[in-house]
Amino acid sequence: MLHELERKLTAVIADGLSSRPNVTIVQAPAISRPAAAGRGVVRVGVAEIGPQAGFDREQFVFRTATERRRVLSLTVKTVVDFFRLPAADTPEALSGARSLLLEDMSLVSHRLSAADVRNGQAFRTPTDAGFEMQSFELRRGTPARQLADGVLVAELEYEGRAQIWPAGLSEAGGPILAIDTVATALPISIVGPEVVPAGGTAPLRVRGANPERALAVTVLSDLPPAQRGAIATGTPGQETGVRIVAVAVPETVILYRAPSTGDLGQTRLEYVAVHLATPDNRTGVLLGSVAVRLQPGAP
Repeated sequence: MLHELERKLTAVIADGLSSRPNVTIVQAPAISRPAAAGRGVVRVGVAEIGPQAGFDREQFVFRTATERRRVLSLTVKTVVDFFRLPAADTPEALSGARSLLLEDMSLVSHRLSAADVRNGQAFRTPTDAGFEMQSFELRRGTPARQLADGVLVAELEYEGRAQIWPAGLSEAGGPILAIDTVATALPISIVGPEVVPAGGTAPLRVRGANPERALAVTVLSDLPPAQRGAIATGTPGQETGVRIVAVAVPETVILYRAPSTGDLGQTRLEYVAVHLATPDNRTGVLLGSVAVRLQPGAP
């Protein structure tokens, strides 16, 4: 996946330097020292990867109308290193080598600034290579400097956004045949009691929910699932601890039951989360939540 991305980038740069016969383009971690005086080397390598902000670990994309694949969205930092060995050990040769190295950098940066590279189209392959580059931008560059062995070096650093997956791997899926929409004004109003004693019950009042869709309500707590509070209203949903509650007008009353067994420990607060219910009775979009303070002891 990343190797194929790196190899494709190397090929793109090689196309951009086709007019430079004295430059060898290699993929990391190939040797960087030019083979002879007066020659140059351009080395391409993926230097760092990281998550895209807010990426979904269970994100799926449809490969065809009946197949899908799980992808990982990444930021990819790529480094393009430039090396030039002067033709001779003289100030004139050193100046000439630096000029050639800067020209190599100019040609590569110009090629990689093209629209098809920046939007990822230049990285597309005729077969499934396990990656899709979505953007590719220059971050910074380091001008030519001389190493101890007389070689001149420079660097360009790029950052891209990509999706990767095991090449050729997909699973059965299905096309989206319809989109279900519902309008709900946010935030909705959720009013609950200030304190509920252990084992006690209290109503939560929800206003502003759309009566055309049910609510999926659950309790969030630091207590284990078997010991935390529960919702006594509605019917069981498809997920553990979720209750499906029909919306009433002008307000929907949801009955909350506080924990009654086991030691509360240091837990003195639970949250009742109100979601939009999906058509298959699962939790959908979060509409709001309310904190419920617990009072240890019998009601």
